[in-house]
This record gives sequence, structure tokens and C-alpha cells, in this order.
Amino acid sequence: MKKRLLAFTIAAISSISAAHAQSSVTLFGVIDEGIAYTTNIKGDSAVKMANGIRWPTYWGLKGREDLGGGWNAIFNLQSAYNINTGAMATSGVLFGRVAQVGLASKRYGQVTIGRQGEFMNDFLYLVPESDQYLTTYSMAPGGLDRMAGGQLSNSIKYRSGPGPGFTFGVMYAFPTTGTGTAVNGYGRSFELRYITPVVDAIAVYTQISGLSVTPASAMGTSFFLGYQLGFGSTTAVPLKSLSVAALGISYIFGPATAVVTYTNVHMESARDSGSLQTLTLGGVYHFTPAFEFEGAVSSSRLSSSRWYQLIGTLDYFLSKRTDVYLAADLERTSGAGQTAELFQSGGPSSTSSQAIIQLGLKHYF
Repeated sequence: MKKRLLAFTIAAISSISAAHAQSSVTLFGVIDEGIAYTTNIKGDSAVKMANGIRWPTYWGLKGREDLGGGWNAIFNLQSAYNINTGAMATSGVLFGRVAQVGLASKRYGQVTIGRQGEFMNDFLYLVPESDQYLTTYSMAPGGLDRMAGGQLSNSIKYRSGPGPGFTFGVMYAFPTTGTGTAVNGYGRSFELRYITPVVDAIAVYTQISGLSVTPASAMGTSFFLGYQLGFGSTTAVPLKSLSVAALGISYIFGPATAVVTYTNVHMESARDSGSLQTLTLGGVYHFTPAFEFEGAVSSSRLSSSRWYQLIGTLDYFLSKRTDVYLAADLERTSGAGQTAELFQSGGPSSTSSQAIIQLGLKHYF
């Protein structure tokens, strides 16, 4: 009897240990900090600390529990913040970057619910995360194509199983009237992707409502969809809808990766409509496994406004998780009432050009 009781106890302890071994919670994140020099912000040059330029600064918790039969319960919580002040990136929203829970299967894909990024953000992963060929400054004017990350609250999202080959995703966000969110209306997003060891091609369509933009203070534009705005004005222009159709492809050959992306952002206000189109040619070249160059050129147009950008970054990895970089971004513009303004530079230039040079340090944990 004692032997059977001992055997049962050992078996029970083993099963509990196995269950714990099949569950995990991970603390992770990125810290990206640097010193930036900007040639012209409202007429004056500036030197300042700038974080989240090479990659967003955030911390997070993610977990996975094995449910058996190839299924896992998953969650992911991410909070973006400003390392210089300690403040949350979105006031009053703790997990403003990601807050999701769901079920995942290698065979059937995964479904998640919560506050999540839509599929435009996947364009940044046409090259490996460590090889990111764009900086925050070099995103499309005003970040309107949402490649820099657009979160949708109250959303449900499905991704098919991982590649290689074709994969797809669908997403729908239910309407909300809350505050502190990127979108207060409904949203939907669709993705079709084709992945091989050397080619990564992606097509995305996103449509959202309940969105407002500040074109004068975010993209240096005084005339926007029927609105006339003062220089650097923070006046918000409400949009009836914003839709993004986008294509991208990357190709790896030897130490280089070439990337081409095209985005078409169609916007409708109460007074007018228009499309912001952006074509970007970029890529990454590895001089050594630890030293690389990332660069791109881009051209954008909306009505009579034109934006041209030249982007370059030298990146040296001190380890797999820590690198130092020197990034340079230059923008020239033309058009009635148009001045230069790199995305999140701090404000519009008083002229048709603006440049930023940043020396930074990035660490994954």
C-alpha cells in the first residue's frame, strides 16, 4: 500500500512539473535612445534626446500555455514609453502598444482579441527585425500609411499558420467611443503574404473610420483636403474614412536585401478627398555579420504637395541584443503651403528642407 501511495505521489508531482514546464511567461522589450540634431524646427536648429527612433521603446509580457493537441493559449501585453521622462507613450493607456489574448495552432493559425496592431506594421518585417531599413523619422508624411504602427482597440484578428508559402490574415475592430486610442470608429484590415527563404511579398488593405489628423503640425501641410491651416497649427482635421492599399516585396541576394514598397492612402474629409501615394526603394547591406548599412529613398505626393526623402543608417552590433547606430534622414518638399517635416521630428521646418542626424544605442531584453 505504501509503495503504491509513493508511486502515485511521484506521478502526481511529475504531472504538475510537466504542466508548469508547458507554460511560460516572458518579460521582453526594447530600449532605443539617442541624441538627435535637427537642422530646422520652426526656424531654429535643435539638439535633443530622442528615443524610439531606430525601434519603438517598450516593455512587455507574453505567455503561452500548452493546451494539448497542438493548441496553445497565448497573451501579449506591450507598453510603449518615453525613456527620457518615464511617461507612457499614450497618456492614460498602460498597454497602448498591444493588449491581446487568444488561441494559437501551428496547423490552423491563431486568433487574438484586444488592442492590436493592424497588418500595415508587417511591412517593417520585410527584412529581419535587427535589419530594419527605416527609422521613425523616415516614415511616410504624417505616418498616414500607418506603417509605423496603427493600433485598433476592441479588435479580433486571425492569422493563418506560418509560412513558407502563402499566408493570410483578417482583422475587424468594433466601433468604440473611448479616448486614448488611435481609432474611435470601426476598422478592418486584410493581408496576403508569400514567403520563401529569399523572397517576402505582402499585400495589405486597411480601412478605418473615426480618425483625425493634424496635417500642419505633423506633415508641414497648410492646405489639406479643403482645409486651410496656419503654419504649425495643431488643428485636427476629422476624416470620414481612411483606407490604405499597399504592396511590398523584399529579395535576399548574398549579403544584401532589396526592398520595394508602395502605399496609397485614400482619405475623405467633410470638404474634400485625396490620396497620399508613397514609393520607397530601400535595403540592407551586411559588410560583416556585425556591421551593416540600411538605406532608402522615397517619394510621396498628395494633391500639389511633394515629399522626397533620403535615408541612411550605419549599424554596428556589439552583441546579438545591443547595437549602436548613426542615422541620417533628409527631406525636401515642394507645393503650395508645403514645408518639410520628417515624421515625429518635433515640428515643421520653416523652409522646404529638414534633416536629422542621430547617434543612438538600442538594446533588446
